Amino acid sequence: TEDSYLLSHSSQGGKEGNEAARTWSNNGDGEGTNYLGLQLMLIRDMLSGRKEWTRYIEALYDLSTGSARTPANATRWQEGVR
Repeated sequence: TEDSYLLSHSSQGGKEGNEAARTWSNNGDGEGTNYLGLQLMLIRDMLSGRKEWTRYIEALYDLSTGSARTPANATRWQEGVR
């Protein structure tokens, strides 16, 4: 995957009560948070020694809490998921 953006796409998206699809994937409609893709990009950077995605993600999220640093940062990430 080199340094590609990783998107977890869920075919289960859009179903009521499917919180896992909304959290870990794009929810099938681009409205999920794709945290699986985010985590995999961090792991890939760690294993490869690259830091491009780690720097980008750290600018948007506090990695110790998992919270977006600002609402605008959460929106920026979401735009990438869409």
